Amino acid sequence: MSWYRTGTVAVTNGSKTVTGVGTLWTTAVNAGDAFALVDANLNPTDAWYEVEAVVSNTEITLKQSYAGTTGSNKQYCVFNLVGNMTTPSFAQRLATFFASFQSLIDKPTTTPTASSIPIADSGGKIADGWIPATVARLASPALTGSPTAPTQLASDDSTKIATTAHVKSVVIPSNSLVYSGPRRIPSLTEPIGVVLVQTGGGAGVWDRVDLGGNPVACPPGYFSSRSEYLLNTSAIDNQCMVEIKKFHYANVLLTEGPYAGKRARFINKTAFSGSQAHPAFLNTSGVEINQFYVGAYEGYDDGGSKVGSTNNKAPLVSIDFTTMLDRCAARNAGGVTGFQLIDIYQLAAIQYLALVEMGNPDAQVSLGRGNCDAPSGGSAMQTGTTTAIWRALHELWGNVWMMVQGIENRDGVLWVWNKDGTRAFVNTGFTLPSSGWVVDMSVAAGATFDLGALFIPGETADYDSGSWSDCFWITKDGTTKVCYHGGGWHDGGGLFYLHLSTAATYVDTSIGGRLAKV
Repeated sequence: MSWYRTGTVAVTNGSKTVTGVGTLWTTAVNAGDAFALVDANLNPTDAWYEVEAVVSNTEITLKQSYAGTTGSNKQYCVFNLVGNMTTPSFAQRLATFFASFQSLIDKPTTTPTASSIPIADSGGKIADGWIPATVARLASPALTGSPTAPTQLASDDSTKIATTAHVKSVVIPSNSLVYSGPRRIPSLTEPIGVVLVQTGGGAGVWDRVDLGGNPVACPPGYFSSRSEYLLNTSAIDNQCMVEIKKFHYANVLLTEGPYAGKRARFINKTAFSGSQAHPAFLNTSGVEINQFYVGAYEGYDDGGSKVGSTNNKAPLVSIDFTTMLDRCAARNAGGVTGFQLIDIYQLAAIQYLALVEMGNPDAQVSLGRGNCDAPSGGSAMQTGTTTAIWRALHELWGNVWMMVQGIENRDGVLWVWNKDGTRAFVNTGFTLPSSGWVVDMSVAAGATFDLGALFIPGETADYDSGSWSDCFWITKDGTTKVCYHGGGWHDGGGLFYLHLSTAATYVDTSIGGRLAKV
C-alpha cells in the first residue's frame, strides 16, 4: 500500500467532486482508495472519504459528500487501498503465476518402493514413512532436548517463536523506565491519557495509558479519528477561527498498572469516572457550552482598532495588555458577540488535547521548532509561516509571546478566574515557584479553582531536572504581573512556556495576542 499526494485540490462543502491541479489520478488512484485533506506536516485535518470513481487525471468522485469547508489549493493525500501495489492484488497475481506452472508442480502418485526416490502425492506431501523419526514435522512438532531459535527484537509482537531471551527483554527490560510488554489499541471513545513516568532529563519520561493504568499503543491516524480532534476551521466575522469541541478531563494518580502511583492526565469526549467537563466549556453563567473558538493564527492589526486572525500577516505587537483586550472585544459589533482575548482555560484545553496526542510535552520535537532562534534584534515572521503547528493552530509557540487573560501573579501568589465560568478572580493561595525549568505542574485545588485543569508550574529547577521541555519566568516584587505564553522569536519557545514577569502596561515588539470566541 502507498500514498499519493502530488498536486493540490479544490473541494466544495456538500459535493462529491474533487478537482485536482497537477494531479495524475488515472494511473495513481483507484475506486475504493481513501482520500483526506492534510496540513503542512501531512497530518489529516478532516475526515477520510472513500473514492467512488476516478473520472480523469484531475477529477475524482467521493462516495460521501465532502463535509468540510469549501476551499482550493489544498494539500491532500490518497491512501491506496486497492490497485496493483496492494497486498490482495499481489497475492492474486502470485496465485495466477503458480497456476500457469501447475503442470510442472504436480507429481506422479506412483507408490514408492524400497529402491525408489520419495515421491510427493497430489497435495505436494511426501508420505510420512519416508521421513525419519528424528525430523520435526511442520504440524505440531514435539521438540526434545534444548532447541534454539533466533531471538527477536523486544518490539516484535508477531507470531514468531519467542525465546527465553526475548521474553526477558520484554517483561523485564534491563534499562528502560517505560513498560515494554504487550499493549492494546484503545477504542476511539474511551478515555485516554498520558502519564509522567519519571521526572528529569529536561523532558521527562512519558507514556500513554488507559483509565486502568494500562499502557496502550496508538497507531498513526488514531487521534485524527477521535471526535475530540476533529477541529473544524470556519470564518466568523471574516476571521479564520478553529472550533475546539467540549471534552471531559481528569488529573489523577494511577492506582493500578505498571505506573501505579504516577500522575496521569486524561481526556474523553463524554464523561467518565472521576471526570468533569473542562472549565473552558462553561459560559459566564456557569452553563456548559459545546465548543469555543480560537484564532487559527496569531492576532494581527485589523483596521487599527480590532484584532484579526488570518494567515500571512504581521502579528499585532507593541500594545499593552488592556489595549489588546479592548481590540479583541471590538469585534463584538453589528450583532457579533463572544470575541475576546484567549484565556487561561481555553489555552489549557488546547494543551490537554495536544499533550495527550503527542504523548509528551515537547511540541518542538514532536511537531516543529517554530521561530524561536532568531537574534534579539530580529523580528517576527508572518502568521502561518513557521513550523510551529498543531492541527489547524499556527504559532502556538515561538514567533511572538501570546497575552493570556484570566491569570495573574500577585506578588508571587497565583490568582485565576473562578472555575465556574463567572470570570471572577480568586486567590488560589498557591505560591508560584521561582523561574526555572518545569519539573512538574501544580495540582492544587479548592472550592473555586482546580489547577489540575491548567498547566501552572508547581516545581522548577535547572534544565537537567526539568520534565516538561519548557521553562517558567516569574518576577515577585510586590506588584501584579500578567501572563504571556509560548515564547518569542529570540528567547526559545514551547507549548508549556509561561511568563508571569511583567505588568499590564508593558509593551514590546515580541509580545502579541490571539483571538478567541465563546
